[in-house]
Amino acid sequence: MRALGALRFSQGSTPTSPSRNDPALTINQIQTNVPIPSATNHVRDYAKEKEFQTMKSILDSQHQEKEMLRNKLLAFKEKEKKLHDQITGLEKLIAQLRLQLKEKTENCQELQSCLKSKTQEFEANLSNCKKEHDETKNELELSLQTNKDLRMELEAMKAHWEAKIKTITMDHEKHIKDLTESKNKELKEKDDRLAVLKQRMAETLGKNSMERQHQLEELKKDLVKQAQEARDLQQKLKHIQVKSKQCENCEKLEAMLEDKVLQLRLKEKAINDLQGIGRKMQIQLHQQDIILQKWEERENRNGY
Repeated sequence: MRALGALRFSQGSTPTSPSRNDPALTINQIQTNVPIPSATNHVRDYAKEKEFQTMKSILDSQHQEKEMLRNKLLAFKEKEKKLHDQITGLEKLIAQLRLQLKEKTENCQELQSCLKSKTQEFEANLSNCKKEHDETKNELELSLQTNKDLRMELEAMKAHWEAKIKTITMDHEKHIKDLTESKNKELKEKDDRLAVLKQRMAETLGKNSMERQHQLEELKKDLVKQAQEARDLQQKLKHIQVKSKQCENCEKLEAMLEDKVLQLRLKEKAINDLQGIGRKMQIQLHQQDIILQKWEERENRNGY
């Protein structure tokens, strides 16, 4: 009975105002109102005690269930608090992520704008580079064609001047050769005539013949010297002709051509000088022939 009242008190019921159906009240009433039990009453009391035990067991079971529910409720509340804290943390994290996403979106937009600007600038630079490349390519092709034309023109000029130099050289060699042969022939004739003249004059003039012979020897030396100079000029001309075949560029060719023209002019001057000397010698020999002829006429008259 005390245990049952305590159970009711722990569940929130007021002990001074029990319920009408309270088993404890019923048991108390039975104990106070019922007289001393008989055998029948004993059976009744046993049944009631059994009923009481059953009800107590039920109440204990209900109390345990309530305790279990209370513990579960506390556990659920604790779990709810933890979940609430987790949700709060997640909301803060979401807010931070949203802020970061906003910043990254703004940065991405700035980067896209910068990329677009750089792309436009790059395309403009690429277009200018292509244009400059095309212009440079055209200029290069034009330069190559011009260089090719100039090379062809240079080769043509080189061939022309080489042929011209060869022709001039051959003509001058032939001229010098003919002139040398002619002068050598004339010198030989003059030498023969001088030998005869010296012999005759040696026989007739005595002392004067020695002087005349000395003059003739000097004249002969001059003629030999001039002939040697003509031969030297001829050898130099041949040497220049050989060198002209080794010409490898137009500039050297022009320089050699000018040098050869100058040398040819000098040689022409030397030839003219030789011709002048030859003419002088011819005049002197002619005068000597006249003297010799007069001398022979005088000798003939004296002999007769």
